[in-house]
Amino acid sequence: MREKSGEQNLVADWVWQVYLTRKLKKHFARVYVRCSEQINVSIPTLYMANHASWWDLYLAMWISRNYLRQDAYFLVNEEETDTYGWLGQEEVLSFDGDSYQQIQEALEHGAEILDGRFGSLWVFGQGEVKHPDFRPLRFLPGLGSLLEKVKHVQVVPVAFYYSMTGRFPEACVQLSAPIVPSTFEQGNRRAWIAACSKELTYHLDMVKEQVISENLGDFECVLAGTMAGDHPWPPVEDWKKQIEQWIQKIKKG
Repeated sequence: MREKSGEQNLVADWVWQVYLTRKLKKHFARVYVRCSEQINVSIPTLYMANHASWWDLYLAMWISRNYLRQDAYFLVNEEETDTYGWLGQEEVLSFDGDSYQQIQEALEHGAEILDGRFGSLWVFGQGEVKHPDFRPLRFLPGLGSLLEKVKHVQVVPVAFYYSMTGRFPEACVQLSAPIVPSTFEQGNRRAWIAACSKELTYHLDMVKEQVISENLGDFECVLAGTMAGDHPWPPVEDWKKQIEQWIQKIKKG
């Protein structure tokens, strides 16, 4: 498991943010976000998200730093983090999903982070990528264990949904109002997981309907890709003109 360094390397952090932004701009036409005003980014927060795509982690990282302005940690199976190559951040808490000991250590570390004054942790409760329309939405038992350790924190459902109606995909991310704290004051882990699943399913279905109906008026476009315009490539005439200029330069030697 990789842990956050005590001393932040500002240069490395800047390089990572530039890399991440350019990567998202390259692969997405637009990224839309809708964030509940009830979310308090100044208190410990557990962001509980569905896992709809390989891109979820990158988007969560970008949104956390550039939209929410938070320093967050991300709990991810190392089997998945290995597919990302350079993640650039020490905030990724990776663990072996087949190792009970590593899972427990990761959950303990996550609880310690949320016990901090400003700690925030993102968890993809399904444990693996599932199509956003897959139902029922099932969360792994580890989420219940984590909730038991940190009942006092703000729990925010996060819905990731993707649309592919153009040449490049669009991502819609909804950060909903925190789940009522009393939800975790009674019952057991299984009941808490069921409540979280029900809540997130509701919001995910709502985002799906808005995407299908192309009704994203209350979403904010936080990132526009390099291919987001109606005419992503320059007109043919411009290409011809550019080629002619190159030919003339070659002829002149």
